[in-house]
Amino acid sequence: MFQKLLRGVSFESGKLLPSARHCLAFFVAFLVILSALLAVPGSGAGRVTAFADTAPAPYSSRLELHVLEEDLGPLPRESLLGVFWVTPAPGWYAYAHDPGPTGMPTTLQAMLASEEEYLQVLYPPGIIKEDSLEPGVLVEAFVDSTPLFILLPDREDLVDEEVLHVHLRMLLCSDRSCWPIDMREEHSLDALFDQIASGEAEQPDQRAWMDVLPSSSPGATRTPFVRPGTPGTAQPAQAVPGEFAPERLEPVSFQPGLEVRGLGKALLLALLGGLILNLTPCVLPVVSLKLRGLIPDASAGDMEIQRKAFRDHNQLFALGILTFFMFLAFLLSFTGMVWGQLFQNPTTVIVLATLLLALSLSLFGVFNLPVIDLKMGRKGDSALSSEGQAYFTGMLATLLATPCSGPFLGGVLAWTLVQPPLVVAGVFFCVGLGMASPYFVVSFFPRLVRFLPRPGNWTLYLEKALGFLLLATCIYLLSFLSEEFLFPVLILFWVTGMASWIWGGWTNLSHSALRRWSIRAAALILVLAAGGWALTARPVSSEWELFTADLYMETLGRDRMLVEFTADWCPNCKFLEKTVLTPANLAPFQERYGLRLVKVDLTHDNPAGMALLRGLGSQSIPLVALFDLGDRAMQPLILRDLFTLGQLEQAMITAFQE
Repeated sequence: MFQKLLRGVSFESGKLLPSARHCLAFFVAFLVILSALLAVPGSGAGRVTAFADTAPAPYSSRLELHVLEEDLGPLPRESLLGVFWVTPAPGWYAYAHDPGPTGMPTTLQAMLASEEEYLQVLYPPGIIKEDSLEPGVLVEAFVDSTPLFILLPDREDLVDEEVLHVHLRMLLCSDRSCWPIDMREEHSLDALFDQIASGEAEQPDQRAWMDVLPSSSPGATRTPFVRPGTPGTAQPAQAVPGEFAPERLEPVSFQPGLEVRGLGKALLLALLGGLILNLTPCVLPVVSLKLRGLIPDASAGDMEIQRKAFRDHNQLFALGILTFFMFLAFLLSFTGMVWGQLFQNPTTVIVLATLLLALSLSLFGVFNLPVIDLKMGRKGDSALSSEGQAYFTGMLATLLATPCSGPFLGGVLAWTLVQPPLVVAGVFFCVGLGMASPYFVVSFFPRLVRFLPRPGNWTLYLEKALGFLLLATCIYLLSFLSEEFLFPVLILFWVTGMASWIWGGWTNLSHSALRRWSIRAAALILVLAAGGWALTARPVSSEWELFTADLYMETLGRDRMLVEFTADWCPNCKFLEKTVLTPANLAPFQERYGLRLVKVDLTHDNPAGMALLRGLGSQSIPLVALFDLGDRAMQPLILRDLFTLGQLEQAMITAFQE
């Protein structure tokens, strides 16, 4: 059934069959929808709240003033009450003041401008829900519009033109990411009293807060209060020695042109990134896989048949690429996983490298792959039709290309994966379209087949050459791994070679099916056992220093620093720590530059860390800042989102002027 479906996606006498026309019509319609998202104001894409520096945080807040007309809970009649509403955006939630076993508590500090004491704040209980960061753990959260209550003095006790200072700290989370909030505001009480007099303070949800107030309880205030507009923040001056003043920093972006802030730029970079993927080292296997389908079959002597095969192979190869990327869009969008978790962590790199080794061994004739046959012009043991071979080869080629996607797609995907599913699908479709476009274009010029060489004994030598090419790519993938994995992976490769020899050399068609598959199952078990052992390797810990304001002031300008902002709720941060910011990668930089490694952990309340993040012109992570010596320390170089080890090395050369 499936083979018949694949054969329907082909050409007859230069015309598309109906199934192929439907596929192309679907792709064109998809692009039209994406264009509409860009052009129509108020569309779903236009309402996207991005985890980016120029986008608003995914919540809103407002302050109301009320005079109680009757006794309500612990408050008597005529009490003056401030109601501070916090409303997370759809799909987001904030941890309650007492969230339970995990999460950052929501805290609201309030103080009158004429006073030096905190006002009491009452917090309502949250809604019990499963924590998106730790599945299976129940927490209390503020999901909908939630009132926080500020107990104010009587009006006659207030001074003229009194101002209320508030400081809100909370952690907003969705199914895919979290956003720390550290907000300070000031409100004129006279303006709020005028709203009461005019009736503007009456809101439809007034009864809602009145129902919540009796169940609210006082909260604890543990951190110093910093008023909005603290002197010295508006007009930066020369830094005072020993003063923690991150607002005086003048950060410089390492790659400002690649920072994604909207859907249009994301789609364009995704299209270009997918096209460039065809030229990266990871796509060297793709070249060999493509050559398999471009060499004419020796049994197909008719030129028209060869042209049709040429068209079919290129179109189905491209369709396989698009299918794989749309599968990724669905997987990442609805599971909350991130790109780095799938394709640039050690586990996936080891699996891909082992697969490449098996593919190369098949080209050397050690054994025949049961699904994809790479031997040119020969069917081998594969049970799939040539059309099915082309389709699945496109999917496999895309899988092998993904480890090189970081430098071109890291920033795009970091922005994309916190967007709604339709936006995720659109960006991934553009990545696939960019990678598949050369093969779609070539499929419309079937006469190119006459320029391809005729099959012969030379193809046997080419197969071996391509086998060495696959081995070279396999070695290249090993460069993604830290030293702790190298020895276990080499043992895995040795076991894979032995298992391939057992698979191909110990069985033949004269044996019963039971004997053949028992031997092959034993060979497969050997590979799985060796792979499981190889994946038990763990990198050693780094010599990181935990950030404090005192450490920052002592080190700034005196030592070179690499400052990493991270959190347990930031999957992209953990990806960087496992692939780029590893001990093996950072040790040479420490020795060369005398670098100190400082980690700013934003998992829980960290006011000084958040102040430094804002001083660097950012409110999103991951972010890495490189501080040089002397006066240049006030102009740190920053790297946002995902980046490679090569980009980090180049950034250090730029930051430290070497």
